[in-house]
Amino acid sequence: MSIGNNEKALAYYHRNLKDTIYTAMAQPYVATLNKVGRLYTKRYLNKQDSAMFYFKKALAVSLKTKYKSNLPFIYYQLGFLYKNHKPDSVLYYFKKSQEAFKTYQM
Repeated sequence: MSIGNNEKALAYYHRNLKDTIYTAMAQPYVATLNKVGRLYTKRYLNKQDSAMFYFKKALAVSLKTKYKSNLPFIYYQLGFLYKNHKPDSVLYYFKKSQEAFKTYQM
């Protein structure tokens, strides 16, 4: 995938995040927050702070709603983002990911 395609995807996802009808539904809202976070972690965008922002927002929405099946992924991504500078956080989030997987995966 070229950089242009990722930037177009990012623009599309950001438009969705501004749609109040769309954001009222937890599942697509959290999924889009995760997709934006993933795009920001890609090496060609490499904006770790932005990725962290969107994953933490996805985590907050998931924890406040009934939509929990994305929690293992969100915790894993947060752990991955901490890998180079906070080993304790990596371990914390990877354990949370494992617990969430056991709890919420069918």
